[in-house]
Amino acid sequence: MSKKDVKLYKDRNYFLVAFYYNGVRVRERLNLKSNGRKDAEKWAERRRSDIEAKLLENSFDYAKEFPNSKNLRRFGIISHESKNKTFSEVCEEIDEINDLYYKKGIIKRSTVKNYKKNTNILKKWFGEKYVKNISPADIKQFKLEYLEGVSVKTVNNKLNSLRNIIRFCAESGYIENDYADSIKNLKTNNAEVDVVENVFTEEEVAAILNHIYKYHRYAYAFYYVGFHTGMRIGELLAMKWSNIDWRSKTYFVQETMTEYTLSRPKTESSIRNVSLFDDVLNVLDYHKKHYGKKSKFIFVNQYGNNYISNNAFTDFVWKPTLEELGLRYRIPYNMRHTYATHALINGENLNFLARQLGHSSFEMIFRKYGKVIKNTKNMQSSIKSPYGESVNLLSTSKERKIKLVVNKEE
Repeated sequence: MSKKDVKLYKDRNYFLVAFYYNGVRVRERLNLKSNGRKDAEKWAERRRSDIEAKLLENSFDYAKEFPNSKNLRRFGIISHESKNKTFSEVCEEIDEINDLYYKKGIIKRSTVKNYKKNTNILKKWFGEKYVKNISPADIKQFKLEYLEGVSVKTVNNKLNSLRNIIRFCAESGYIENDYADSIKNLKTNNAEVDVVENVFTEEEVAAILNHIYKYHRYAYAFYYVGFHTGMRIGELLAMKWSNIDWRSKTYFVQETMTEYTLSRPKTESSIRNVSLFDDVLNVLDYHKKHYGKKSKFIFVNQYGNNYISNNAFTDFVWKPTLEELGLRYRIPYNMRHTYATHALINGENLNFLARQLGHSSFEMIFRKYGKVIKNTKNMQSSIKSPYGESVNLLSTSKERKIKLVVNKEE
């Protein structure tokens, strides 16, 4: 087949044409079934001849001839019909791409879920608008209206998704100019404010752990490790006995539980050795003897199956505990912030803390805990409880200390 020729053939009941475009052989289906009709064959031949002539004259308009062709994106061509895309249509198009990336393992399920969650909100404002007609004034109005009843952080989260959508529209030719960078986040007093305000005090940590030990002992190790290592919730759920090095007193984080799936952590810095001080090891040893269930996972239910989400712990342990203690509700993830904040207050070394939390640099530490760092002196590296002596699991003498006798059956 010559690169100047257009070949016509049938596939089942449809006519197809094959030709070269920009040096690449392509196939396109004509919008007419053959059904054995001679007039259909004549029409198809005229279409073939017409396409061939336009190719020879360099007047062939791919988007006009085949506006719904999947080859348009392949050649970076924008369909004449697709230039008038609504915001909802663009979101659906990105959904399809994200689903494909997820199936190929390029992105995680949580990424797909978070995107859909954000775009469902955005579609309430921009859904039926053509993307080319969305103005800065529309976006400003969205900021003001959506801000009522939600936090600045929540609004900015949606704006991040909106910027990505605008960039996609520009790359796809749906809008002429990429103005994503002009969509600014609402100003806030830095992330550290939200973090510090939601940190538990030493007294609250002691009360929470004491209550869980007394009434929900099967979950005690989960929360103790969370408060004393700064590990993420997904990392705690994915913990396995084989990853504990009892001699070096470390836990090797190489998996996390995300959206009911065991997977590799998102960043390389999250794959790390977490230091465990003696009391943490004692708690884990106690947990293994009483609740191990002969599973490779550390935290399992009464049937010996590992937890694939934090829902059971949150609904049956965390929420009831905070309610009964009369404490303001904060999500379990704040165990991580509590650990980091108290570690800094007690003079923990920044190098150690960054590695412990799985951060690649100090930037995130300073961004979240800047105020704490400014007020902290004499930082030093040590593997110890971030709460000094007040939440020492094995101590029994001082008030507010938690008593746990690991050598006795109760």
